[in-house]
Amino acid sequence: MNDPGESKDTIVGALTEEWLSLDGSISAILSGPGGVLFGDLAVHEHDLRGAVGAADHGALEVEVMLPRTLAGFAKPLHQAGLGAMAVRHEGRVWRSHDAEPGWTLEVTPWEATRAVNSRRTADELRQLPHGGDVEPYLAILDAHLPLPATSLSEP
Repeated sequence: MNDPGESKDTIVGALTEEWLSLDGSISAILSGPGGVLFGDLAVHEHDLRGAVGAADHGALEVEVMLPRTLAGFAKPLHQAGLGAMAVRHEGRVWRSHDAEPGWTLEVTPWEATRAVNSRRTADELRQLPHGGDVEPYLAILDAHLPLPATSLSEP
């Protein structure tokens, strides 16, 4: 039980410090098979935020999430004989793997993460700003997680 003299800010500050101290332990988990769970958790967090009208595009840990998300497509893209899937935003480029991109999304990292995690229909994916041919990549995305038949109508 909390000390009655302890303020809410003190408790939140202590929790934040504790969470930050776990970064090293969590990093090892995320570098292994647990990394897949991290991406799934982040996508579902944004689903919940949107469902309650509290979308927060800035809450995504882009430097962690986007590279892991794209890397999950490296093997199926290679097996299909396709180039890398890439995301370009504000002078930065993230790739699924070390290959010439065949499809480059030119959107925010938040939008890219939603797009490649089956939160966009095939038609919505076709309409996103991009370079290259999206069509062969649709099958890879759909095999990873089935694309929705109707729009989620996210802002």
